[in-house]
Amino acid sequence: MDSLLTSKGYEKAGNYRFHSSKRLFIYPSYHKVNHHVIHVEYSYNPLEYETVSFDIQIPIRPIILSMAWQLAGSILLLFVLTFCLLYQIRTILFQKRIDSLRHEFMKNMIYEMKQPPADDNITDEAIHLGNMEFFYSLNELRNGTERVIITSRQAEILKLLADTPNEVVPRETILKQVWGDDSYANSLALNVQITYLRRALKSDERLCIEAIMKKGYLLKITD
Repeated sequence: MDSLLTSKGYEKAGNYRFHSSKRLFIYPSYHKVNHHVIHVEYSYNPLEYETVSFDIQIPIRPIILSMAWQLAGSILLLFVLTFCLLYQIRTILFQKRIDSLRHEFMKNMIYEMKQPPADDNITDEAIHLGNMEFFYSLNELRNGTERVIITSRQAEILKLLADTPNEVVPRETILKQVWGDDSYANSLALNVQITYLRRALKSDERLCIEAIMKKGYLLKITD
């Protein structure tokens, strides 16, 4: 018995008692004495109702270690599942963003194709912005001999900002006048177009498009 308990990681049994019992134990009977001891009884000679009883010390440390490993494994599995879920969500959001940009690109292409051809000889409609001249109908910015061609949507956005320089133009106003509605996809497209406009204006240090949080954009012109 002691060798069996030792092989299972338990301490040797103690407090052996051999006695007669009026009860026949077909299977061992277990009684919990306290948190660390289990009392066991079983009939070793059923015909004579002879019974043996002993106490087994419960090893707390191996149980705690076993539970700790199981808990660590569960936490690791939960971490892996969470990582996979977050990666899947990130992939879906990234794909939706690509689809939105692709859709906006196609809308811009169709919009540009529908625009009437511009007359390169138009010079009297130039809007002076800092050191630059903005030709709205030509979708063109000029800074001396440098010429930058922008899209029709970018020209419309810049026209709205140039009409009230150094003043905030609400995002909703730009979205509704340029795109027709202020949907989330169009809002993302506006962010992209503002980025392109900033690049187009970077040759003039006096010009800057600033984003005002939760309000809109303003075309800042410094002296």
